[in-house]
Amino acid sequence: MYDSSSGGRKGPTTTGYWGCLFDFEGQLYDCRVLLDETGPLAPGQTARTPIVFLKPESLRGRLQTGARFQLRELATVAEGTVVNASL
Repeated sequence: MYDSSSGGRKGPTTTGYWGCLFDFEGQLYDCRVLLDETGPLAPGQTARTPIVFLKPESLRGRLQTGARFQLRELATVAEGTVVNASL
């Protein structure tokens, strides 16, 4: 998560899951970041979390381990690297 001073969120995400847009190779995909294990994510925090896609078929075969992505709300608020791409 980007720090608030670097354009990130002003406060933590919700609990349970966080709905946002997954920006990959210039295309946006609706996703849910699952927060059961980590709890809410705060600005500046680093975490390893599962992400599920509302339409996983749109990324199947394209998303590979090591791929970089960004998470967006109105602006980009986080970035990450795919650790396990099992769609």
